[in-house]
Amino acid sequence: MRFLAFLVIALAGSISAAQVREYRYTHGELKAQVIHRANPTFPLEAARAHQQGQGYFRLYVARDGNVTAVNVIKSTGYQLLDDSCLKAFKSWQLKPGFRREIDVPVSFTVSRYQSPHTAAAERPPTIVREFRD
Repeated sequence: MRFLAFLVIALAGSISAAQVREYRYTHGELKAQVIHRANPTFPLEAARAHQQGQGYFRLYVARDGNVTAVNVIKSTGYQLLDDSCLKAFKSWQLKPGFRREIDVPVSFTVSRYQSPHTAAAERPPTIVREFRD
């Protein structure tokens, strides 16, 4: 009898787990899903102050492709840089589909010989979770 109860619980857990799919993109594969994408700008005040850092931001995407909210998972360490990311990611438009959560890595670097930019090299993966409910 206990075995049967365990089996029922295990099956119920596997059914609910099957409703979420997770993908890890490392080479820009997310671009195929994006209709409009604004990259975060490097604020001039932050560049002059040599502020740089890496962060992770979670985008909540509705079925119609609109970004409904953006949360900071890991801050860049500077409010100016985080605010730039939040502003840019709120304007994204994706193709309609399943509800999604997208964890986007961002890296701001200042080089002595180059203008400030957001780096894409050696970036952690972009993680996409699709909710099939």
